[in-house]
Parts: sequence; C-alpha cells; structure tokens
Amino acid sequence: MIYEETYQYLLHNVSSKEFDVCLYSLLHTDWDGIIQAPDSVIAAKAGTKKKYLRQIIHKFTSFKRGNIYIPVETTEGTKYKFKRGLTRNLGFNSKTDRYCKKYSFFYEDSFQRLSINSKRLLLMASYRMSVQKAESVMFDYHDIVPSKYTYGHPYFTKGRLYEAISELNNSELSNIVKVHLVSNIYTRKLAVSFEFKQGTLDEYASNYTERQLLRKKMFESGFHGYLNDSFCMEIESVGKYLYNSLFSNEKIMAKQGVISDAKDEILSLARFIYDTAIEQLAAVLPSNIHFLTEPKQASAYFSTIIYNVLLDEMGKYGHQAESIKSLLDNHYLHKTIVEKETGIDIMHIGIEDHVKPIKQRFEKAQHIYLVLKNWSENWVISRTKSIMEDSETLLSSSNEDKKQAIQQKRGWSDIESAKNQLQLLKEQSYEQINKLINQCLTYGNKAIDMSERVQSLTNAKDSLASFFAIHTEKIFKTP
Repeated sequence: MIYEETYQYLLHNVSSKEFDVCLYSLLHTDWDGIIQAPDSVIAAKAGTKKKYLRQIIHKFTSFKRGNIYIPVETTEGTKYKFKRGLTRNLGFNSKTDRYCKKYSFFYEDSFQRLSINSKRLLLMASYRMSVQKAESVMFDYHDIVPSKYTYGHPYFTKGRLYEAISELNNSELSNIVKVHLVSNIYTRKLAVSFEFKQGTLDEYASNYTERQLLRKKMFESGFHGYLNDSFCMEIESVGKYLYNSLFSNEKIMAKQGVISDAKDEILSLARFIYDTAIEQLAAVLPSNIHFLTEPKQASAYFSTIIYNVLLDEMGKYGHQAESIKSLLDNHYLHKTIVEKETGIDIMHIGIEDHVKPIKQRFEKAQHIYLVLKNWSENWVISRTKSIMEDSETLLSSSNEDKKQAIQQKRGWSDIESAKNQLQLLKEQSYEQINKLINQCLTYGNKAIDMSERVQSLTNAKDSLASFFAIHTEKIFKTP
C-alpha cells in the first residue's frame, strides 16, 4: 500500500525517476520495511542505471531529503529501510488508515515515460479512487491549482495542469484513464474529472517479498523441496499475526508510559521469532510432508512453534528485568559509587541521576516481557476457546454435517477426544514454562534469590492456571 505519508512525500519531494524508484522499492519491502531487491533489480525495473540509482540512494539517505532510506547492515551487506510509511506495513486499521493501492499501471513503461507533474496528477486521482473505492473521481480545480483562497498543490499552475492532462490523454495510459476539465453541476465551478477503466480498482501489483524470503529461509535451513503458494500463504498469515498482535499489545502497554526504543526492539524480536520458527519448521517438514497438501495443519503446527520460541524469549526478558531490578534496588552500591565519584558524603536521595539509565533499562525489559506475556496468554486462551466452542457444537448441534466437519478438522471421534486435546494443551503449556523455570534456577543470575529469579515465570504460570481453572471446568463436567 502507498500510505498517506508516502503519498505526500511522492507529491512534494521527488523527481520523475525518483518517483519510480520509490514505487519499485515499495514493491520489494519486507514486513520490517527493508528493501530486499538488489540495486540492479530496482534500477532495471525503474528504467535507470545502477550509477544513477546510487546517486538517488545517496539523496534518499541524506538528512536534507528526510532520510527516506535508512541504511541497515545485514549478513548480505548494506540494505535500506524505506522510512516513509514504515510503521504502517503491518497493523493496518481499515477504519483510520488511508492508502492508495499499488496499481498495475504504476509499473508500466508508459507510466515511467510521463513527466513528474503527470505522475503527480495520476497519483492524486489514484489515491482518491482507493479511498472512495470508485473508478470515477473528481477534484475542484483549485484543489489542484492553488488560488488566493485555497491551498491547492504548490507545483501546479494552470499551464502545468493543462499540460499534464494533455499528456495523460495522449499517452498509452489513455486506455486506462480519461481526464477532463468539466463544470461541476452543483457548484458551477471548474473541476477535473478522472474516469478510470472498469476493473482498475482490482488491478494492482502484489508484494511477494516475504514469500520469497520464506522459500529462501526454508532452503537455507535444509528443506529443498518446492513450497506451493497455499502452504506459503498459511505460514505468512501466522507470521503477520505475530507482528500485528505484538504491535497491538505494545501499543496497549505503551499507554502506561513511553518506553524508549521498545517498539524497534519488538520489531526486531518479531523477525527473530519468525525466522527461528521457520528454521525449526524446515527441520520437521521432511517427516511431515503432508503439511504441503494440508496447509491449515501446517499453520497450526507453525503457530505452536512460534508460541514456544516466543515463550523462550519471554523467559529471557523476564529474567533480564529481574536481574536489572536487583541491581537497581542495591541502594548501598549506588551510594558508594556516587560518593567515590563526587567525594561527597551523601544520603540516598542523591543517587537518582546515577540510577536513571538503569531504571530506564529495567522499564524497557519489563515492558517487553509484559508484551510477550500478554501474547502468550492470548495464544493459549484463543486455542482453548476454539477447542471449547467446537466441543460445544459436537454436544449441542443437530447439524450432522457441521459435526462431521469439526471431527474431520480436529481428528476427534467423540467429546472425550476434545477433553484429551484440551488437557494436552494445558500440560504442554505448563511443561514449557516449567522448563524455563528450571533453566533459570540452574543457569540464571546467581546474585538473585531463587524465588525472585523465577518470579516472572511463576506469575505467567499462575495466570494460565487461573484461566484453565475458570474456563475449562465446563468441558470436563460434560458426560
């Protein structure tokens, strides 16, 4: 999607060729906003040379041009994050987020040959078409050409508008859009009308960057078979849910106070969890080859891997927060350090500035721990509720087709199978947390008391225990 921030940047800050480079960059970004296509590919598709593309990249990474590209060092060398609209790559809100689809004509040679003002004009019309979901859109004349009383567009004059309209109507894109100057029948004012070909709304380019990365990661992790689109789409949907739900939890937690850099760290953490889970999936896929023809089962299995990997990270951040807090609470240590540095005998009230960085680090680790804890609890709750809803359908529904569909999906023979699956989920959840508790007791920070060392994990286990005790009683009482 071309979100509003990117749309405004394209309208006001780029040349004709830079316009094309931005559009092709958007088509090759992953969920983190990193452009994954090589420079040679972007240059070829944007119709320019690598040398000129490097000049454009230099401009895009400069402070004066707003740092639209941010250099990122990877194992494959330097890549670039597309900054504008980065936070909207995921977590899309259909009620508030405005965007323009990446329409197919943006990537045609005929579009590349247009002047910058024609591209601006067509982008404005395309954006409005996306927002209004209508292939016929109209602008008041002074919404484009500024007057004494209206803002308009700073690059358009009457002459430039007429030239852009003429160029569009005489280009190869005239079979996609017709542009006319008309009189608005209601206001009697001059207006610019755009009539797009029927079906244009649904003719847009798709970003398959994550699918390519998934196949590459699976190959590098040892699975060399072909991954069909259905399988990839299911795995991607789980990954996208991971990103979106982590950001959603982070946003809720952030309302309690701003935590510096927490969002960036959670973004990196989401990628680490997703990539680690892919590696583990690649290892088991050869012995579960049926997943390729039963992608729903594959996504359910992959979701469990995601949960286990995330739980490990939750344990690490919980223990990290406890370790930092033990240091933060050592007032005598801080008092001694400050007195040595200043040569002044002080009371405890003089150490606030000294412990501030430690406090900030504690708050960040605690914040991320709570985000991960909420995610893991929601995952278990969702799985449990799904089992309970299907079990209730088996017990109460008179629709035999619906019952058979549930039995086939779940592999259940009767209600006892549902109880067994719920009990297994409960045991596995406890087992994973108990494993983390034992690891912390054995390898954790020895400077912390054992009970405090595992306090965060014990709290997570107690939360699950409360949920299972309250919400699963009904299914176990069924005859």
